[in-house]
Amino acid sequence: MSWRPGQDDTSIRLLVHRLMALAKLAISWERLWPALWPAVGVAGIFVALALLDALPLLPGWLHALVLVALVAAFGWAAVHGLRTLRLPTEAEARRRLETASELSHRPLVALDDVMVAGHGDDQAEVLWRAHRKRTIAALTRLRIGSPSPGLARRDPRALRVAVAVALVIGAVAGGSEWLPRLARAVTPDLTNVASVVPASFEVWVTPPDYTGIAPLLLDIETLPEDGPTVPSGSVVMAQVHDGRGTPALTFGPERHVLKAVDDRTWRAEVPVEATEPTQRQLVLKQGNTVLGAWPILVVPDEAPTIEFAEHPQATERMALRLEYLATDDYGLEDVMAFVFRPEGEAAADDESIEVPLPLPGRGLKEARAASYNDLTAHRWAGLPVEIELQARDGPGNVGRSERFAMTLPERIFRHPVAKAIIEQRKRLTRDPSARVPVAGGIATIAIEPESFDNDLVVYLALMTAKSRLMRSREPGTVKEVQAILWDTALRVEEGNMALAERDLRSLQRQLQEALANDAPDEEIQRLMEQLRDAIDRFMQALAENMMRQLEQGGQLPPVDPNARMLSRMDLDQMIDRMQELSKMGAREAARQMLSQLQELLENLQSGAMMGMMQPQNGQAGEMMREMEDLIRRQQSLLDRTYRSARRREGQQGQQPGQQGQLGQPQSGQGEAPGPGEQEALRRMLGEIMRRLGEMGGEIPSGLGRAERFMRDSSQALAEGQPDAAVGPQTNAIDELQQGAQSMMQQLVGQRSNQFGPDNRFGRANQQEPNQDPFGRTVEEGGWWDNGNIQVPDEGDLQRARQILEELRRRSSQRSRPALELEYIERLLRRF
Repeated sequence: MSWRPGQDDTSIRLLVHRLMALAKLAISWERLWPALWPAVGVAGIFVALALLDALPLLPGWLHALVLVALVAAFGWAAVHGLRTLRLPTEAEARRRLETASELSHRPLVALDDVMVAGHGDDQAEVLWRAHRKRTIAALTRLRIGSPSPGLARRDPRALRVAVAVALVIGAVAGGSEWLPRLARAVTPDLTNVASVVPASFEVWVTPPDYTGIAPLLLDIETLPEDGPTVPSGSVVMAQVHDGRGTPALTFGPERHVLKAVDDRTWRAEVPVEATEPTQRQLVLKQGNTVLGAWPILVVPDEAPTIEFAEHPQATERMALRLEYLATDDYGLEDVMAFVFRPEGEAAADDESIEVPLPLPGRGLKEARAASYNDLTAHRWAGLPVEIELQARDGPGNVGRSERFAMTLPERIFRHPVAKAIIEQRKRLTRDPSARVPVAGGIATIAIEPESFDNDLVVYLALMTAKSRLMRSREPGTVKEVQAILWDTALRVEEGNMALAERDLRSLQRQLQEALANDAPDEEIQRLMEQLRDAIDRFMQALAENMMRQLEQGGQLPPVDPNARMLSRMDLDQMIDRMQELSKMGAREAARQMLSQLQELLENLQSGAMMGMMQPQNGQAGEMMREMEDLIRRQQSLLDRTYRSARRREGQQGQQPGQQGQLGQPQSGQGEAPGPGEQEALRRMLGEIMRRLGEMGGEIPSGLGRAERFMRDSSQALAEGQPDAAVGPQTNAIDELQQGAQSMMQQLVGQRSNQFGPDNRFGRANQQEPNQDPFGRTVEEGGWWDNGNIQVPDEGDLQRARQILEELRRRSSQRSRPALELEYIERLLRRF
């Protein structure tokens, strides 16, 4: 606060009055704090002891005595301090302001002065006004100054600092429990003044999760004399209640102090590790008292073992079949196969091929499983390799098998262009530096596009591979070009077949992992539906591939009359049964059935489908070849009709009215197609449809539409209008191609009916008459004998379904005992 020029005496006096009040407060604090410091110090000592939870550690009588002493000391100090306290006077406040502001001549006193003599004397009044002005100007520097109690003179040993530090430590130690600790500090336990509660303790050994071993309670009475055996990586949990002093846990040379959980409980968790079998003494002590001691043998985890259950081999579809047998002391984590090039044949940039292998379950100590892996796309396909199996357990220990030498399966290409492309790809594998000769070989293939049906995608891929080999010098160019050549060869050879086969294998692997890892039922059902769709696409692609082979002049192989055929209905029933087994909780049986299904599909031969078309008299193959010839002749007729229409338009534009008789070309222009040729093709189509009907098949609707378009074309040609015949002939070709596809699928179904009641899509293993496609004995009731493979029959499934429904019904009855409801819920979560 300060005075500003122009203020009157009233404002100046109000300002001085406020400053005087503040000065009195400052003087009061300077006198009050030293007077109350002893009482505040005693209160601070009590709060610090309470937050540190020190008072409850004392016996009840001593706790109460300390409280009484603290209260008495606080009361005496407070009364004594307040008794000596004296409030400041006006003169002391005025003097405080003048001293703090360093003013001379006591202007606050002069402010109240009045003019006694000299009234009416101009010179006296001038001097009086000058005096008042100097006094008011001096008041502009009024200051109160900060309070200075002078406690240091009364506390020369700085005990106040020790009390403050103790309060800070107590606040940190108390944390969120400050209120309960204060309550315990003011309530001494006078009921137990004679002795301390004896200590009680618990010591548990919890093995690592990967072992699947339940925690072990260390009990002197029940444990063997030589102590328990625990795996390395286990955790010892010790907990002590009551007693006096802080407990400690000693394991061999290591000592661990237990941490306080509350005022009566201490706890510690100590991991135990060992690289070799080691026996150590575990001792729990509280003060000088030994609460318990146990000898413990710590055993390190051993590496798993793995070997080939059967020699690796190629399937009918040239997938690599790997079957292994692996064991571990506690449980397997994953299994891998590594493929290497033999020593001395590997290039500098060659890396091993890593192939994940499925486990039939989680945490298995012994596992045996087979997997099918398509490695034909790798550049090592067809070359000597060595295969090594590796198994890993929970801690990361790895076990390895002996290496198995074999030739990596390679896909057999039949199309001459595909074979030529793969040969250039192998040439790059054998000699990556042979870029220029390989580029020349690729250019030679691409220069004849008619050899791969003028497929623009194939042509562009070949030219891209050639350009990259010639122009790019990057390290990964050769591998990238080999990938392009592989995809191109597959497109030439099989079209969509390779993609469908890859999707099918991928879904089979995903479903295997889901069944082994106890995935949710929703995920398993979703994967099974996707597998069903993938099988449909695979079968469709297989049929299309066979059709393309027939178009290219492929021969139909003979059918083995002793071979049992696998139908689409069989596959649907197998998937339905897997879904049912999974819902009932029989995941292992479902996984076994999936493995059987995978083996059947892997051994399925496309040649088997071609054989299914061929009856003993060869009518199916002959009809398909006639359809191909019909489509080819209709295409030739369309080309000639189109040229005739263009020629006719040109003649009309040059010499109107000079064209001659309708349907007759000018001299030297070639003969125009006549209606007789179209009629001959229409009769040929009718004969094919008649023979198809006699075989018991349904005539595709596309063939009927093609016959009508042929009739329209014949009428237009008869009227001498080749331009009007071009459209119907084009439509006829489209309908013929679609009808031929439908007819081929129908012929496949009819051929399969000679071996069974359903549409058959492939060849299973040869079986006895009373065996199903899996080779299991079929009993009179139609169900499988599960003597070799434990697959539940319909009766078992029905009983399991009834049990499941009963469990669900009982779980909804919330009036049942809590223990029973908990048990039922555990069963439902498992099954």
